[in-house]
Amino acid sequence: YKTHGVLSQLPPGWKREEVFRCNGLNSGKSIVFYVTPTGQQARTPKELQLLLGDKFDVADFDWRSGKFSSQSLKSKISDSTPKSKCLVSLFPVDRSDDQTDWFSRRAAPPLPKPLIISSHNDSKRIEKPTTMDCPKQLFSELRLSDSRAIDSRTGFALPAPTLPKIIQAAGAPGYNEFHLIHNLMSALSGASCPITGQDQPVPTIEKNPCATLNHAQPFVKNLIVTDEDIRKQQHRVKELRRKLEAARRKYNPRYSNDREG
Repeated sequence: YKTHGVLSQLPPGWKREEVFRCNGLNSGKSIVFYVTPTGQQARTPKELQLLLGDKFDVADFDWRSGKFSSQSLKSKISDSTPKSKCLVSLFPVDRSDDQTDWFSRRAAPPLPKPLIISSHNDSKRIEKPTTMDCPKQLFSELRLSDSRAIDSRTGFALPAPTLPKIIQAAGAPGYNEFHLIHNLMSALSGASCPITGQDQPVPTIEKNPCATLNHAQPFVKNLIVTDEDIRKQQHRVKELRRKLEAARRKYNPRYSNDREG
């Protein structure tokens, strides 16, 4: 059912209608809308502002009660007396247009962004890219003292590898041949500079290893690889490849036939 009411703060002829819902999901609730003298209905504040025009401002209009919550009611005053002009200037209200969204939240405008003005030109210097090495403890290989490679077929530890006689320890405390092998492997796999060994003599390193050791180089004496060493290594690699090929032909005759074909 509907209830009608006459509004004293809106122009003459306007009516407030409230419809109560008796069934459905909104049972017990009511819907309020306003009707103009010509029969047009305003169901939202935006529609109400469009029907009223510029004579009224419904920004502070209480939709449920049909009253203005403050002195935001504005009407065009045609009287040119000083008193009327004073009243108009005391309550300045922004003009409304058709594009105004009356349901949007009114907040303060954003603050202007700061502008930085420098008194000198930008530097044309270009920094060279630098590579950041992963941090590493100085004597980290000592933690691998108890690590041994195990043969999966027998379950026993494999014999410890050995170093050539020309590679000798530089005086790092607690480092034996096993530790030097891991140290060399780490240096060869992650170093970005040539591997030359330590430049300081052994007595100097043994006296103060933390200050004299070059952490970018393996903990071995300064080593120079000659052409003769390279030729010996190449001959050793060729010999190992020849033995591997002979073993594959012995245990897999099909491999030798495929190679010959």
